[in-house]
Amino acid sequence: MGNESDTLISGSVGRGGANQKDDVLIVQFLFNLISRSNFVPETGACNDDLIDRIREFQLTQVGSKTADCRIDPRGGTLATLLDLAASSGLSARPDLVEKVEQFMGLAREARLRKLAQKVAAPSGGDGKLTEANFATAAEALKPGVQLAMIRAFAEVESGGKSGFGPSGLPIIAYEGHIFRKYTTGKYDRSHPLLSHPYRKKAGPEWQVNNKNQETAWKTLKAATDLNHQAALKACSWGMFQIMGFNYETCGFANVDDFVAKMKAGEQGQLDAFVGFCLKTRGLRKALADKNFVACATIYNGSDYGDYHKRIERAFKKYGGK
Repeated sequence: MGNESDTLISGSVGRGGANQKDDVLIVQFLFNLISRSNFVPETGACNDDLIDRIREFQLTQVGSKTADCRIDPRGGTLATLLDLAASSGLSARPDLVEKVEQFMGLAREARLRKLAQKVAAPSGGDGKLTEANFATAAEALKPGVQLAMIRAFAEVESGGKSGFGPSGLPIIAYEGHIFRKYTTGKYDRSHPLLSHPYRKKAGPEWQVNNKNQETAWKTLKAATDLNHQAALKACSWGMFQIMGFNYETCGFANVDDFVAKMKAGEQGQLDAFVGFCLKTRGLRKALADKNFVACATIYNGSDYGDYHKRIERAFKKYGGK
């Protein structure tokens, strides 16, 4: 089981990986476990067919916009593969079943507890944002995006407060319909508050899950116990309330790195917002044009309520013209 108890494979498998035989066998076995067709020969050798299978899995199941075609020992691709395998049952192949079964049992539970504790641990942050910080962000979003527009988003998204709650943890809001998307409805019946279809913005389940920040973090903890990656993707984070599933757009390799940045302080939250604006089609232009309806639609979806009016009011409050 590698050098540490929370590692199923000892090295990376796929393009540029170490591709040790035992590790490749585990990956091939897991792919066969979750698929009733498209059988992967369990040879222990990494070839182009396996690399193509990893690429397809990353794009369709992990939700990555780009694929590095590699499965790392502690990466999101392996975590997703194991989450799917856990619900598939184990089959023949005694030399692999014992190792995978052990990891997916006691070792997997230990891994999930460790990850949950890491997510829930306060970081203390790195101080409050200053006017100079906002000015630097506006400079990065040139041409045309006023500092007042960034201040407006910070105020409206955070409720006029900060990126952190009283416990020292980032402000979050849990979205059960997003968790449902990344777990394909697996927990709809067993956990209807955590996983449910979208009905309306801030619907009844949302109100229960996000009654206050203490409740929201308890909700997140319950969801991470079911599926760590999906739970982090299903929350909006920090001063700008960016959804976890946007981690790549914000410039992060995985959602855990994104969350770590959200916890590091308000500057990290501002950096993620700038990255999101730069990579999201049409958003920077909408900000520069002061097209508040377009800003609201792109940032919060078609069900944005009076968001455009609140952004415009805050923009003018901070001297926007």
